[in-house]
Amino acid sequence: MKELPSLIPHGGEMFEPQERKYQETVIMVPFFGSKRSQLSRHKEYFLSLGYRVVQFNLDFRWKFHPKFFRGMKSLWADQIAEILDFIPGPKIIFSFSNPSASAIEACVRRNCEDLSGLICDSGPSGDFYKSVVGLLKFEKKITSPLKLYPMSLISYFFWSPGWNKNLWLDIEKLPLDFPILTIQGGRDPLISSEQIDRAFQFFKSHSRVKLLLPEAGHLNGLKDFKEEYISGVGTFLQKTSRPL
Repeated sequence: MKELPSLIPHGGEMFEPQERKYQETVIMVPFFGSKRSQLSRHKEYFLSLGYRVVQFNLDFRWKFHPKFFRGMKSLWADQIAEILDFIPGPKIIFSFSNPSASAIEACVRRNCEDLSGLICDSGPSGDFYKSVVGLLKFEKKITSPLKLYPMSLISYFFWSPGWNKNLWLDIEKLPLDFPILTIQGGRDPLISSEQIDRAFQFFKSHSRVKLLLPEAGHLNGLKDFKEEYISGVGTFLQKTSRPL
């Protein structure tokens, strides 16, 4: 697939499908520490459906940032909002893991302007400290309680001191008719399905669709449960996208 040169902020790249079928551009919000190659399966899936796709980096380094006290959640929201402002036309956000909270904050700041929908894969957590413990324990292999819990507490404050409350407030501000799909793994050791449900507990709307994959872990739905995954995501996209 041809890669188009651009001046998209934050190392952004735009990819065109062989035949573009929808007005929307899919904006892919990466998970923490991800590489482009780790998102290629999702990128190729959206391209195969006929969507234009944009990828970019979440490149915040807290210790060099004069506004680090806001936490990574809000600083990443700044970057996502900048991408959304830069890309013209209607858009669908596809976000991975806990940066989904930053995507939601960016949506609210822009009043969901020019957004057709939001898809959150394996996030965000409405019990953030637990998800930080899960990240350090299962991904970083830190198992000693003397290291795990102090490091989790420090990471919690760097990501966002008021994560849970601010996330709930953001979600409460979303338009009631704003289409949201949450993809939740029943065996996710980092961000459980229950944590995601808790994040959306104050979203009193039927516009959120829940795709529960009972045997899935963290972010492995498309890879290991492809049939159920593309069925749920495809149905959501058909309802929210506008054909060219």
